[in-house]
Order: sequence, then C-alpha cells, then structure tokens
Amino acid sequence: MPKHQIEEIKRTRKIRKNLHIHTPFPGVVTALNVRPGMHVSPKSVLYEITDLSTVWVNADVYEYEIPWVKEGDEAEITFTALPGKVYRGKVSYIYPYLNPKSRTVTVRISVKNEDYLLKPQMFANVHIAATPRKAVLAVPTKAILRSGEKEVVVIAEGEGRFHSMQIITGAGSDEYVEVLKGLREGDVIVTSSQFLIDSESNLNTAIDQMVDPNDMKENDSMKGMDKMDIMNHSGMNMPDMKGMDHSKMNMPDMKGMDHSKMNMSDMNGGK
Repeated sequence: MPKHQIEEIKRTRKIRKNLHIHTPFPGVVTALNVRPGMHVSPKSVLYEITDLSTVWVNADVYEYEIPWVKEGDEAEITFTALPGKVYRGKVSYIYPYLNPKSRTVTVRISVKNEDYLLKPQMFANVHIAATPRKAVLAVPTKAILRSGEKEVVVIAEGEGRFHSMQIITGAGSDEYVEVLKGLREGDVIVTSSQFLIDSESNLNTAIDQMVDPNDMKENDSMKGMDKMDIMNHSGMNMPDMKGMDHSKMNMPDMKGMDHSKMNMSDMNGGK
C-alpha cells in the first residue's frame, strides 16, 4: 500500500477496496497481466514497465571488424522511421559469442531517448567510430594475394626482379591491412598486377620441376648459362669433313626406282 493511503485509513477509519499501486520508476506499460476480478499473490507479475528514456541499440558487427571495436567507442545511429535525425551513443557492451548463421557479434549501444521517438524493435543503421591503431605496419589491401592457406605479397628487389613473401595479417579495413609478420618497414611491395608476377613465378617453378634429373646431370656443364644464350658451336666435336672421298660413301642406288610405289603419308592438313 502506498504511504498516502495508509495515512488516509488512519484519518478516516474506513477500509478501502481499491488501492493505488505505484511503479518504482517512471516508464511505459509494455505488458498487462492482470484483469478485474483476478486473484493475485505476491508472486504475480501484474504489469511490466519499461523505462524508454534510455534505449539499447543492438548492432551486428562482422567478425573481421570486431578487433576494431571496444567499449566506450562513439557511435552514430540513424533510423529508417526517423529520416534526417541522427542519434549518438556509446558502445556499452560487446557480447562474448558469435552468431554462427550471420557470422556477426552483437554490440550494445546506449542511446538517450529524450524525445521518446525511439520505439522497441525499430531498425537502425549504426556507424561506430573505431579507435585508430597507432605505430603498426600496414600495407594496401589490394597488394595481398590470398589463397585458401596463405597470404602473400610480392616484394620488388629492383632491376626488374621480384620475389614473393608469405605474411601474417592482423586487423584490416577497406584500404589497409595490418601486417604482424613477414615484412619490415621500408620493404617495397607491388600493389598492381602482382598476381601476374606471382603466376609467372609459379609457372617457372613448375617448368623447373618438370626437368628430367638425368638430363640435369648430362647438362651440368650448361649450368649458369642463360636460357636465351646461343650455343657456341665452335666448342662442339664435329667430324672433319675435309679430304673425305665422297665417291666411297655408300648411297642407295636411285636408278630404276618406281616412285609410284613409294608410300607417302597424307600431308593434307599437316600444317
């Protein structure tokens, strides 16, 4: 019983059938569980009162963006139902689990609802002002070659020479990605057409692996020779043709041969 009704009974000495029940805080009735004539007990939930002066906005943040978000970050919220109005709040809680279907983490943002225009279950767009990372090594996002198992960048050594380097990345944005391991400050990397350089490098490696090991042993003397070098025929052992008696060379007798009986392969189309 409220205090003022107790004082009224003391003064009037009359029993009242109707009592005032006051909520401990101001708000909006969001559930009404009692009707006239119902029996209630101390365990009965009569009403649910919601204080909408401050509301929570639950934002779904993709898992790769979570490293950028922390409690206390400022956020701007816009609502489809309230065009032109921008609300501001702060990240008050980051849920400790991931939604396996959407691959997102829920972030709670507290927002003042002084004009009481914000309603539960509204949809909103949230922009979180993440805190920049300072003194980190980063490379452009487009410079990274990603495969199913590793991430690679192409390092320019100068004079048209390149080599690939596997890296380990950290937090990233649309333009830059943090590099935790694999590069040093000052390394020059390729940011355009690096996939062509990497493809050519892999092709050359594959060609080298297809060489017969026996051929490699026979050609040990050719090591160090550029692929485009012209062979020096002066060093090759050729039979001495000087002084040879061509009359003693055995040649098949071509006289009387019936050329019409010679089998020739069909050369049509043999380009």
